[in-house]
Amino acid sequence: YKAGDVVMSQGEKWDYFYVIQAGRARVERTVKEKKLLLAELKPGDNFGQDALVCDAPRNATVTMTSNGTLMRLSEPDFQSLLVTPVIESINEDELNELLTQPEPKVYILDVRTLSEVAEDKIPGSLNVPLLLLRKNLSKLKEDAIYLVACDGGSRSKLGTYQLREKGFTAYVLKRK
Repeated sequence: YKAGDVVMSQGEKWDYFYVIQAGRARVERTVKEKKLLLAELKPGDNFGQDALVCDAPRNATVTMTSNGTLMRLSEPDFQSLLVTPVIESINEDELNELLTQPEPKVYILDVRTLSEVAEDKIPGSLNVPLLLLRKNLSKLKEDAIYLVACDGGSRSKLGTYQLREKGFTAYVLKRK
């Protein structure tokens, strides 16, 4: 890629997971016609996983800021190599067993929107909408277990993936 090339655009259907081998890029999201800089990426950084895990359109635009080389994985390869081996689930019976143990502390993170939580709060959960999870990682305790919940499963998978990618112990909480 050359400086100025758009690798992926917000709203597009997903295609690949990318890793920057050489070069730099910026990640921007447009909200109400205003561009917000989300991240500046360097060699070793990756992007594109959100849409692949959630089966949703791209939530940001990635533009190269210098010439560079990217490695990429297709959705099936991404799922089989990086998601399936990494994301584990816990059911409510296993949750109840975890909650009886004094250590490590267990937190339920509800990654649904505020309006969804207002209609159906998960008892004892902390609400961190998925779009804000990465921004709030520094507020989480590294020695805790996080159970990530939503209503359909795709957002909790992505939240769990994001937490595990940053070294947290996290599982998808399967709700009845």
